[in-house]
Amino acid sequence: MGVASGGGAAGSSRAGGWAATGSGAAGGSAARLGGVAGGSPGIGVSTAASASRVARWRSRTTWTRLMIRALTPDGRVSAMNRDVTVLRDGVAATHQLADRAELRAFLARYFGFDLPDVDRLRVPSIPEWA
Repeated sequence: MGVASGGGAAGSSRAGGWAATGSGAAGGSAARLGGVAGGSPGIGVSTAASASRVARWRSRTTWTRLMIRALTPDGRVSAMNRDVTVLRDGVAATHQLADRAELRAFLARYFGFDLPDVDRLRVPSIPEWA
């Protein structure tokens, strides 16, 4: 029996860069791809493929950018680096954070916490905050 996943072709699954196809535990090609049926890594992951993924993990956007999002009673609020979007009743308002102090106030207002360490937060993709 094949595995299907969000928008992918039937009989295949791709999650986090790992791929598995075929007939699951009954054989298929999951073992050759270094994963188990369902797309998660398993015994048999090639050392070269693992080393390549480990070597690139720091350059991923999740490590170099500030990304945060919360749902609110009347919409949502999100930030990507300095760009903030507040969606309220279907109307989006955008602005750009001026500095870390404004980020700290943003977090307190929309996320409900005051984190003093935000004043020293490093965000590599924002030169002034790197």
